[in-house]
Amino acid sequence: MQERTRQLWEKQDQHVGDRHRLFTAIADALDVATVLYPGSYVDLAPSFVWPSVTYVDIDRRAGQFFRDESGVQQLLVGHDAAPATHVVRFIEADYTDPLDLHDGEFDLLISLYAGFVSEACTRYLRIGGTLLVNPSHGDTKDYLHKSNRGVAYTTSPFAYLFERVA
Repeated sequence: MQERTRQLWEKQDQHVGDRHRLFTAIADALDVATVLYPGSYVDLAPSFVWPSVTYVDIDRRAGQFFRDESGVQQLLVGHDAAPATHVVRFIEADYTDPLDLHDGEFDLLISLYAGFVSEACTRYLRIGGTLLVNPSHGDTKDYLHKSNRGVAYTTSPFAYLFERVA
């Protein structure tokens, strides 16, 4: 593994395993095989859980990270995800531009701290698929406002799940 890859991952995973635990909980609740993660930076944790993840980011450091294929494979192995059974695809692009992906191709669309992912990428999510967003994300507030409903809770959640219905 390249030193830069190790450093980027350690910074990304500074709260060791938090994203892995989140994605594991979601995997326990939903039937997901294909994932699209726009604005992913170097968050490889979805690939520890799901067999096919496509990452999209314009940050050059993310490109460097994912080009270190042996480093990415080492991280997968270190989290009990066999590289032979996991597809890790990285697209170095701005997710607001059209991507070389098929409409309805993905079961899960992840939007964590990356802006209005749903505006540009919902088309890639299959009908019945799920959008995962965190509360700091504009998609959450926008959805709750449009539905004219709030979410009842006693503890602030880390993330919300919304199903695509149309």
